[in-house]
Amino acid sequence: MRLADHFLAAAGTISDIGGFASHMQGAIREAQRFEVADEVAKAAGALIHSRPSTLVAALPLCRLPYDVMWLEYRGGLSSADPRAFDGAPVPWKQGVLVEAMPGSQVGFITVCWMHMVDIETATKYGDPEWLHPVNISPVAVYFDWRKDGNVHNVVRRAHRVIDNHLEKNNHETRAYYNLFREHLERKWLTDWAGDEAKVNAVFTGRTGWDGLAGIPREIEAVRELDRHMVPGISPHGVGLIAALLQAVKGNELTNLLLKWEADMQGEGGWMQCLLAMLNSRNPVVEHTPVDLTKLNKSRRKSGKAEFLPYVKTQLTMSRSQQRIAKAHGIDREAARQHLVRGHFKIRRTGVYWWAPFLRGDARKGAVERQEYEVR
Repeated sequence: MRLADHFLAAAGTISDIGGFASHMQGAIREAQRFEVADEVAKAAGALIHSRPSTLVAALPLCRLPYDVMWLEYRGGLSSADPRAFDGAPVPWKQGVLVEAMPGSQVGFITVCWMHMVDIETATKYGDPEWLHPVNISPVAVYFDWRKDGNVHNVVRRAHRVIDNHLEKNNHETRAYYNLFREHLERKWLTDWAGDEAKVNAVFTGRTGWDGLAGIPREIEAVRELDRHMVPGISPHGVGLIAALLQAVKGNELTNLLLKWEADMQGEGGWMQCLLAMLNSRNPVVEHTPVDLTKLNKSRRKSGKAEFLPYVKTQLTMSRSQQRIAKAHGIDREAARQHLVRGHFKIRRTGVYWWAPFLRGDARKGAVERQEYEVR
């Protein structure tokens, strides 16, 4: 069963802290749901480390094909940087709920995940098939990928809408929400054009950017990216914020806030790169609906909840791309021995496949290379 099914099953259980899973049910059911194949997730994760100016050039390609999207994938694949989890256990499954606000280039991303529990614990508390601890970061990634957009304004408007709702319906939750809101806006919604320390922190915090901190074009590109994507509070995480802020104080509170922010680091960039791949003029991602008719019929007969339908994504290449790859790549065995692996690059018109190519002298030894599975 998939992460989306686990989230639906978690509603009203001990995992549903602050009601986040219950709050998300409608959006998950409404969403166009995709299971992202490993090679797609890894390819998008590798593109995150493209130059900032390259990522800015790809912004016109970042458009949501649906107003609500659910994408899930195997844990740990959405970042090509092994430091992303910083010693924390890698989730079993990860996912993002992407919801558009007016327009296909404005919205927010709620980051979701789950860890596997041991069978003894699952049996003690319920059906082992369903019971796993799902979780979200109440810090969402807000985006405004329009050319003249400013996501800071989007976040402030979204926060006001949440605050107005809480003022009418839940004063106690509102107090905790505003405490976290003030912290988040003070940290992220400020103009840092002259803040050299923050500029340097951005460049040293991402693999491959270390040597770009002194290049004016790349510095301006980083500032441009900040105008298009920043953290904000997910509407689905408001109850979770209130529930957990009541339980922690002092340094524990500070650590909790930092962990929430860390949980969504990289997911926005990954989504941006994935959308660029999906919207490329030279398509590299293929979608295949999965037929669950027989499986769900069997589940109905046994009194079990049906699984939600979903679409499987895979990398694919055109015939011309395949010919180029074959010409450069000889055979798969040789490619593993001494070829630079095939990889993707972002250009203004799309995301393109660079075929494997020879590097070095095979007689001097072989270097093991990981390959994307393409068809």
